[in-house]
Amino acid sequence: NIAGTMFQSLQALGAQAGGLSDGNLGPSKILDLGFDLYNRTVQATSELGWREMARALVMEFLALGVLFVMALIAVNLLLLLASAWILLYAGVFFLGFGGSRWTSDMAINYYKTVLNLAAQLMAMVLLVAIGKQFMNHYYSQISENMASQELAVMLIIAVILLFLVNKVPMMIAGLVSGSSINAAGGIGNFGAGAAVG
Repeated sequence: NIAGTMFQSLQALGAQAGGLSDGNLGPSKILDLGFDLYNRTVQATSELGWREMARALVMEFLALGVLFVMALIAVNLLLLLASAWILLYAGVFFLGFGGSRWTSDMAINYYKTVLNLAAQLMAMVLLVAIGKQFMNHYYSQISENMASQELAVMLIIAVILLFLVNKVPMMIAGLVSGSSINAAGGIGNFGAGAAVG
């Protein structure tokens, strides 16, 4: 119950700071924006003639790029959520080692790890909530004809959000463990390089 409250409270804190009204941000909510943009792009390019085939292809590739980056952000969030639930229930057995003073560090490390992961989740939810609002703002300003420059702006915003999601939660988690700031690894650190690999 204590570990579950840590996860829920820090996730709600990140959602509240990010301006979410319902306080619940799942991986599908950020991915839906990518699908909406792709569907809108397909509808806009279907009205173009065969003489503008190159422009239509560029627009669809840009929309696919935005969708791909949104999928990577959703995977990062899903990895953190899945890790939190697995740690919450599978790691609870280590609390049994708290009865002996020689093994009590294992029980303390369970709570440290839970707090570390909850801090990562708070930072991830905060960043994704802010990024979702930012992308919704740009998405609402896209014209009916939808120029390729507007899709390029959306792609750049999505890539910036992906890099923030990859780096910032690990820096916040470093505050819990007291270790040096290492943004190179972590649970929710699935980036474009990993996807290409």
